[in-house]
Amino acid sequence: MNSDELGHVLDFSSSLAHIERTVYRIARAGSLLLPDCMRHTYFDCKNCSLADPDTCLLAANPDFASYMRYQLERDMQVRKVIRKVIKEHGRPMYWDIIAAMVQAQYPQVSKQVIYVLLTSCSSDFARFEEGVYGLAEWKSKGAIK
Repeated sequence: MNSDELGHVLDFSSSLAHIERTVYRIARAGSLLLPDCMRHTYFDCKNCSLADPDTCLLAANPDFASYMRYQLERDMQVRKVIRKVIKEHGRPMYWDIIAAMVQAQYPQVSKQVIYVLLTSCSSDFARFEEGVYGLAEWKSKGAIK
């Protein structure tokens, strides 16, 4: 996804719920095309190539922008834990086993969150068969079939 496609997909003047879903989708796909306001605490809306600062709901609502940055950072931390568990195991596993292993270390993370991350973070995780997930690089390199 390039910045032109992103600007078309992410309409910063649409509803906050739409912006939230789209930002998560972009972040979980591993795109570095997130707007500066989602990657940095301090940013200048005048330099944003994706939105008009006058109509951007993120610029108009700093609390929502802060909430989104917090959620994206938390998402990234949980993804790191899941990656670590899978990498230490060394092969793809059923998602509920992955979830149990993550929850043994971090009980505050729900199985549902782990499942959503496994299924939606294509830059980190890949499905090897029904319910079985491993690291995306294993699938792309053909290391594990």
